[in-house]
Amino acid sequence: MQQRRKSFKTNRSFDADQLFQNRQMQNVEIRRQLRDEIISKHRNLSSYKEKSFSNEPKLIVRNLKIENLSEIAQGIFSNHVEKQLISMRKFRKLLAEERVPPIQQIIDTGVVPKFVEFLQSNNQLLKIESSWALTNILAGNIEHIKVVIDSGALPIFVQLLQNENSNEVKEHAIWAIGNISSDEMFCEMVFCSGALKSLLNVLNQIDENSSLIPTLARTLCNLCRVKVSEEEWYWLSVALSRMIYSNDDDVLYSTCWALSYLFDCELDCNQRKQSIINTRICPRLVELMIHKNFNVQFPALKCVKNISAGSHDQTQVILHCEALRILKDLLVSTRHSIRKEACLIVSTIAKRAVNQIHAIVDAGIIPLLINLIRNSDFKTKKEAIWAICNTIRYSYSQPNSFRQIINSGCIQPMIDMLDCKDTEITLTILEVIQIILKFGEFAKTPNNRDNEYSLFIEEIGGKEKIYDLQYHKNYEIYHLAYDIIDKYFGDYEEGSEESDHFTFKHNNNDDNNDINNSIINSPFTGFQFLKQPIPFDGFHFNESDSSKQNGETSQPSNGIYRFSVTPNQFVGF
Repeated sequence: MQQRRKSFKTNRSFDADQLFQNRQMQNVEIRRQLRDEIISKHRNLSSYKEKSFSNEPKLIVRNLKIENLSEIAQGIFSNHVEKQLISMRKFRKLLAEERVPPIQQIIDTGVVPKFVEFLQSNNQLLKIESSWALTNILAGNIEHIKVVIDSGALPIFVQLLQNENSNEVKEHAIWAIGNISSDEMFCEMVFCSGALKSLLNVLNQIDENSSLIPTLARTLCNLCRVKVSEEEWYWLSVALSRMIYSNDDDVLYSTCWALSYLFDCELDCNQRKQSIINTRICPRLVELMIHKNFNVQFPALKCVKNISAGSHDQTQVILHCEALRILKDLLVSTRHSIRKEACLIVSTIAKRAVNQIHAIVDAGIIPLLINLIRNSDFKTKKEAIWAICNTIRYSYSQPNSFRQIINSGCIQPMIDMLDCKDTEITLTILEVIQIILKFGEFAKTPNNRDNEYSLFIEEIGGKEKIYDLQYHKNYEIYHLAYDIIDKYFGDYEEGSEESDHFTFKHNNNDDNNDINNSIINSPFTGFQFLKQPIPFDGFHFNESDSSKQNGETSQPSNGIYRFSVTPNQFVGF
């Protein structure tokens, strides 16, 4: 049987490493195909455009070869509109339908300036074809975008938005401007061209169901990724506050991301945030936090998080929209990215709205955070720890809320997280533990002089973990761990005298020739010598003549011997 198996399945054909590499290669190929399909969808704008050419003979693009590009280009440079239209359509189909379009090869034929020239043609079909082809060229890399811009296409696209009546040409122009602004280095050029004003004029002229809205939303989203002036900020916020109420998922996706980019600005951030909040979009954003489409839900969470990170009043606006009730549901979401963002929002609210911490507690959010620390992936655990730590840190001035949070069972998972390799998390947990222990010191009563939290932490093994952190390579961690152990877990015997010198105690009732029941107390309280002679050659702790003559020891009246050791006396120790 073994021989049969070897002859049927060779070891080489079922090599584990080879099979793993094959699976990896297949996964890479699948991802590449998916990416190419997405790019193809962007290049093929919509199927209805083909209907306008239904009476025209269909061209089979697969039969066109790259070697024939120069022949097709001859039609572009001809003086006959019909030949120009046929060649233009061939180029457009190559750019739109090929999985890997020959953008650079087409550019090398020198036809791009003619494409830009056709944008101002009196022939409507030629104008549509050229704008479509240029839009797909602009979907290439930075060098391809530069070629189109250097040919003078940008101001012409802006002019088409102002003067063109055809929605098809307008959509191509909007899409082209969006592709140009997809790279941040060209966004300033787009703003200087007056494109933003033209885009907003188009938005004001169309209804909510127009096919131009999704393309407009994508283009405005690209423009929001860079720092904008105060005036540009205002007009962008006005446009986005209108599109946020769309029912189209693509529009909501682009609008929410655009708002999140605007909220991430650094200059006069709170003031600019307030200008958007004044448009009364916060209730809509909170509503979108539970949108059925994840692509809409996630950027909406980003927006709410950025608003709650603003001023105290801006955080209150989010709370008034019943965000805590929704966050409670999001903390048990099946998507770890949603749970992570929800933790971030709770953490931000606890930090910004101190007087609302009791609302977080009353909403039942603390037990959910504790559960995430115990049963979630590390990234989510990290954000949940931040949320718990912020609620504890900023509720210190509210004893009732503070004690309620602590008694929810958050100490145990925090102690468990001290083993993580993230130094920032370890340091944060130690800081919060110190706050808890400090609260326990103030909570002592005349009838109970014990720190209830230090006792609990020691009971669950937290003292040992904090003690071990005294050997951590991070200075702040080991210094803080030492302070906690020294202040809240110090074990010193009552009546013993602390000193930087070694202290010897001896019983006066014993014979002076022996030292029985002697104890050496070091600053670390750990060395004890009971009923054993001191094995240090040259030191005699008795009242013999030699001891008195050398003056090595002196016996005070209280029976405690003190001495100072010279460096030479450590030889041989």
